[in-house]
Amino acid sequence: MHIHLLIDLRAVLIGITLLLVAAGIATPFAISLADDGERVSTAGAPAAALGNAFTYQGRLEQDGVPANGTYDFRFTLFNDPVLPGAIGTFTQTRVVTNGLFTAEIDFGPGAFDGNARWLQAEAKEGANPFVALAPRSTLTPTPYALYALSGGTPYTALPGGGLSLNVNAFSADTSYLQRRVTPGCAPNSSIRTIGADGSVECETDDTSVTNPAWNLTGNAGTSAANFLGTTDSTPLELRVNGQRALQITPGSTPNMVGGHFQNTFNAGLIGVTIGGGGTATGGSLCAGINRVRDSFGTVGGGCDNRAGEGGTGSARFATVGGGNSNVAHGLNATVGGGVDNDAQGNNATVGGGVDNRALHIASTVGGGNNNDALGAASIVGGGDSNVAQGNNATVGGGASNAASEDYATVGGGYSNFAGGLYNTIGGGNNNSTGLQGSTVPGGENNNASAYWSFAAGTNANAVHTGAFVWSDAQGFAFSSTVANSFNVRASGGAFFKGSVDVVGGAHGVKSTGTDNGLWGVGNGAGDGYSRGVAGTGSGTNGNLSAGIFGENPSGGYAGWFQGSVNVTGTLFAGVYGASDARLKTRIEPSGYGIESVKALRPVSYALKTGDGSTEIGLIAQEVAAVVPEVVRTMPDQEGMLAVNYSGLIPVLIKAIQEQQEQITALGGGGGSSVAQAGSGATPWAPLAIAFALGALSMAVAYNANARRMTTRSQSSSLSVMHFIDRE
Repeated sequence: MHIHLLIDLRAVLIGITLLLVAAGIATPFAISLADDGERVSTAGAPAAALGNAFTYQGRLEQDGVPANGTYDFRFTLFNDPVLPGAIGTFTQTRVVTNGLFTAEIDFGPGAFDGNARWLQAEAKEGANPFVALAPRSTLTPTPYALYALSGGTPYTALPGGGLSLNVNAFSADTSYLQRRVTPGCAPNSSIRTIGADGSVECETDDTSVTNPAWNLTGNAGTSAANFLGTTDSTPLELRVNGQRALQITPGSTPNMVGGHFQNTFNAGLIGVTIGGGGTATGGSLCAGINRVRDSFGTVGGGCDNRAGEGGTGSARFATVGGGNSNVAHGLNATVGGGVDNDAQGNNATVGGGVDNRALHIASTVGGGNNNDALGAASIVGGGDSNVAQGNNATVGGGASNAASEDYATVGGGYSNFAGGLYNTIGGGNNNSTGLQGSTVPGGENNNASAYWSFAAGTNANAVHTGAFVWSDAQGFAFSSTVANSFNVRASGGAFFKGSVDVVGGAHGVKSTGTDNGLWGVGNGAGDGYSRGVAGTGSGTNGNLSAGIFGENPSGGYAGWFQGSVNVTGTLFAGVYGASDARLKTRIEPSGYGIESVKALRPVSYALKTGDGSTEIGLIAQEVAAVVPEVVRTMPDQEGMLAVNYSGLIPVLIKAIQEQQEQITALGGGGGSSVAQAGSGATPWAPLAIAFALGALSMAVAYNANARRMTTRSQSSSLSVMHFIDRE
């Protein structure tokens, strides 16, 4: 640390002299202001004693720069310029501002006895040792006025008139003194100087009508003709503490430079603006001044920012809003703020962040850290270490993502790579695209490497042109096998609500699920038909070509229809129920029979959600009270009940058997059963027989192996609640 002390000792001593005189200390000089030679006696009470201290002013520099802060000073009084033998030492802590400080030094009484004295000054900052600031300085006689306090009789009278001295206090007769100043000044003028003979020199007041000026307390009555500024080509400066804070340089479009006095711009430029900021090189907060290198460039503030670095004439209108160490190189380039950002291309923009680069024409980096927009009109929204390399490529954010080809897009996520023309990756982790037009919406470890391919989920690989691959989370790869294919791996099943129209392949739709293999709900208007599931079988695989094929190896429903089933063409009823004795246990004769049939109530009705047509059947709740085994609660239907009408066949068989026994008993074991029934006491018996036979006939038709029912009209409707449940 190098500390230097610069002292205007003459000014200091003059100040001390005036202080001592004003305080009334007797000096060896005689003062006379009277013009009649009369001596005036002192009067009045004595003032307080002055003491032994005197004022010391100096200027302190550290490493060649005016010092600022709190320093300790030590002053030593000697009777020789170089030899030891200190008379006294005084230490004081003072605040130094822009190098200037003032100290009040007191060596005590008797330090000044009329002999020559030299003063040595030392300073230190904090715990550092004291440093001698300069050689010992000679003290001129003025401080010896203090000697008058310690010896002799104080003056009690002064020659002349108007002033009186009592010990060490002056009093003035203002009316007497004022008589000597003649004449006065005119209105709007003030005394400038007073001659020895009392004459005065006047000057016009700054606030007069003939010489208007800006008042420090405000102005009124200004007009368009009034202004604050210059009328020549000299730059206008506004200074603070002696240093330039704002400079306005004339030109066709003036340049305005604020902030650090070293902020600068190239010569010959116009329209330059530096709003402020900047520091001397090596500052503690940031290092460097702000600079503009081309016309109409702007640096709003901050430090070490540069606008128009591309060169005079080729980087106009460049702007850096603020921050630290940012550069706007290109024409119309902009850096909003942040640290170490570079908008190098023409019309390029970096919004902020740290260490971001927009290097091509019209490229943009919104913010984040270490992002690069390398292609023309490319965009990186933010994030960390992202690259938009292709023209018009976009990376929205995330980290370590790249859009390397023209018009490629990565929305975000981590470590995604869009490597083909027009490719898109929505987000996720470690996804990639290859050839033109491929897409990965998100997920993880997906790869759409073929033309116009699509991969989603996790570990999905669309490696064939036009392939769609969706893979579930089983943890291993799932890949396309042919071009233009729709590939889905869903271990939990696939669910479609609405119309699914599939053409092609060995299986139009093949679905295996733990609950429903295929679930369809049709509720559209369309062409007048509402189809939950529609299938067309056109294969030639023997008798097994089917538009819709249902299979349930577990013994559940192979098909479930709630509502009407419309059949156009031939219906093959090959419905079998497993009934082998080896499959059954607890085999007992059925307790149901004719009494059960008599308890059932056939009704006609219209469905609330149907078309209003009349249907016939039974009420499930009533059937459940009689034959509960044929009533079930339908799944997904809020507890609705369904009747297995074919399950009533065994009940009807038993009723027919009982009925036949009654007929036989009535006829004595012989005769015509019909004739006897007609004359017997049971008139409903023939109807019961007919109903039972009709139901049995329907059951037989439904259960006939490969029996064919051919409709005679174009379309016939079979209304059922559901197909037979396999037992």
